[in-house]
Amino acid sequence: MTGDELQVFISSIMRTVELADERKAAIEVIDSNPYLKAWHWEKCACAGPFPPMDLCLAAVAESHMLILLLESDITANTRKEHELAVKRGIPDMIFVKVGTLPKKVQSYLKRHQRRATYLRFSNTNELRTMISDSVRHQILSAYRAQMQPRLGTQVSYSDAKGEARS
Repeated sequence: MTGDELQVFISSIMRTVELADERKAAIEVIDSNPYLKAWHWEKCACAGPFPPMDLCLAAVAESHMLILLLESDITANTRKEHELAVKRGIPDMIFVKVGTLPKKVQSYLKRHQRRATYLRFSNTNELRTMISDSVRHQILSAYRAQMQPRLGTQVSYSDAKGEARS
């Protein structure tokens, strides 16, 4: 890593093996792109004189995007990570594994439905494609938004060559 990559925080339940394969798939998709790096507990966490949640929230605050993976539960920590990203305006992408969702997860999704679209996936290959497409869309949207003020401006040939106008 060169430090020029966009950091993508991977957020999901971690206290069980639930979503372990999906986390691995998300990490692989992000890390396969030379312009991105995944921040995930399994590789990026370190020991130190701080609570684990402080480390995670600091990483969220430093991230350029957040991927939230959901299935049968959303923990208080996962909720804090996601809500910090939303509060700071960090683009979030929510992916939900197909199946019956408990009311707790349903209500969380419903609360965020007004400001975010989430996608449902049934397997890791489908998730990989969804993450890749969603991240690409997010990067292109951000680039286009940044370039929007320039789109109406015509550049003359002399401007393009760097010649001064008289």
